Amino acid sequence: MNLIQENPYRIIGIIANASEKEIQKQKSKLLRYASIGKQVKGAFDVSFLDQIERDENQVKQAFSKIEQNQDKINHALFWFLSSNPIDETAIGYLKEDNLTKSLEIWEKITLGKEITPKNFSCFNNVGTLKLISASKEEINEGIRLKLNLILSGSFADFIHLVADQTYIVDREKELERFVNNLLEQYSESYSKKEFFQLFHGCDELVLNIINRKLTEEPIYIIESNIEKTSKERRANRNETYALGLDLFEKCKDHLNTLDSILGSGNLTYKMLADNLAKEVMQCGIDYFTARKERENPSSKALELLQKAQSITQNSQTKDRIKENSKAIEEWGKTNPIKEELEFITQSIANFQKQVKSIVNAKSLVLACKPKLDEIKAKT
Repeated sequence: MNLIQENPYRIIGIIANASEKEIQKQKSKLLRYASIGKQVKGAFDVSFLDQIERDENQVKQAFSKIEQNQDKINHALFWFLSSNPIDETAIGYLKEDNLTKSLEIWEKITLGKEITPKNFSCFNNVGTLKLISASKEEINEGIRLKLNLILSGSFADFIHLVADQTYIVDREKELERFVNNLLEQYSESYSKKEFFQLFHGCDELVLNIINRKLTEEPIYIIESNIEKTSKERRANRNETYALGLDLFEKCKDHLNTLDSILGSGNLTYKMLADNLAKEVMQCGIDYFTARKERENPSSKALELLQKAQSITQNSQTKDRIKENSKAIEEWGKTNPIKEELEFITQSIANFQKQVKSIVNAKSLVLACKPKLDEIKAKT
C-alpha cells in the first residue's frame, strides 16, 4: 500500500508525532547526505515494507507534505505514533524487523477493548499493520480500526498528538478524506464491488459516504447515455435498433455495479433501471414501427424488448413490454404470409358471393391450394 510504503513520515524515518525539534534535526541530516548523493538508512527500512530511494527531491517533498496540520493528520492515519510505553516497545520491535512481536503487543491492548485516550495510538498502529497485509480480511479489519478511531471521542487526542493543540477537524470531512485516499489507493486493484466489501461491518455513516462515492460515476454514465440515446432516437427512428443495443451494452455493467452496492431493492437503483429499460424498449418499438412497411424488423425489435424486460422491476413497464412483444410476435408470424392470406381471404369473400355449387367450390380449392402450400413452406 503506497499510502504506507511511501508515507512521508517513513521517508523521513520518524513517527507521526515526532517533535518539531526531531523533525528539523532529521531534515538537516537527510538533506545534507542527499546533497552529496548519499543514502541514509531509515529507521523504518524494514523487510515487510518495500525498499525506497531517498534522493534530495524526494526528501524535500516528504517534508513539504507534513507542513500543514491537515496533511499531518492524513499521513499519520497511515503511519505509526507513540503515546505510551507500549507503543515505544512495539515500535522498537518494528525497527528490528519483528512485525509479529509488534502486532502481538498492540493486539493485547486493542482486541475486544474500547478506544480511550490511553490506547488510541495502539488502535491506529494495529490498523496500519493490518493495511499492509494482502489479505482482504486483514485490510477490512485495518480499515474498521481506523474508522472507529476517527469516529471515537479520542480522535481529538489523536489530532492534538500529531497537529496543533488548537486544530479542529470536521469529523465527516475527515471520513471522506480517508475514504478518498483508500479509493485512490485501491481503484486499480479492486472493482467497485470489491472495494465496497472492504468496508463490511463499518458504521452506517461511513457506508453512506462509500455509497455516494462509488455510485456517482455509474449513475452519471447511465443517466447521460439514456438522455443521449433518447435525443438520437427521436432524430432517426430508422436506426434505433443499434441505438438501443448500444445503450444496453454501455450501461449493463454500471447497472450491475449499482446493484452490487445499493441492492436491487434500493429506490435509486429501481428508478434508474426502469428508466433504462423504458428507453431500450422504446428503441425497439420505434425501430419496428419505422421499418415494418418495407421489411421484417420483428426479431431485432423483440431482442431489445427482451433486454428491457431483463432490466426493470416495475410491473407497469413489464406489462407494457409484454403487450408490445405479443403484438410484434403476432405481426412477425403473419407478415411473411401476408400476401397469401390476403389472396385466400379475398377468394373466400368472392366465393361467398357466388352461387353455391360444386364447381365453384372446386375452383376455390384449386385457386387457394398453391397459396396454402406457400404458407406451409414459410411457417
